Amino acid sequence: MVSLGRLPDQFIVPNVIGRSLNEAQKIISQAGLTVGQITYRDESDLLPETVVQQSIEADQQVNRGDVLDLVVSKIPNKEN
Repeated sequence: MVSLGRLPDQFIVPNVIGRSLNEAQKIISQAGLTVGQITYRDESDLLPETVVQQSIEADQQVNRGDVLDLVVSKIPNKEN
């Protein structure tokens, strides 16, 4: 058995803006981070569940397991 060594303690935040929520969650997990709070915001010009904002800017160095909150698009409710 060959070891690849210890996992690093520091990770780089990926840019998930513009990605689908499912894809963003996978990317964040693969980057050694944790998906935190998901907030929805009305965005009529985007597909639903598209990431429009992340709590930590991309390319920042963070600790393993740090939490990345997301703001995700949803279709605005139409009132009759």
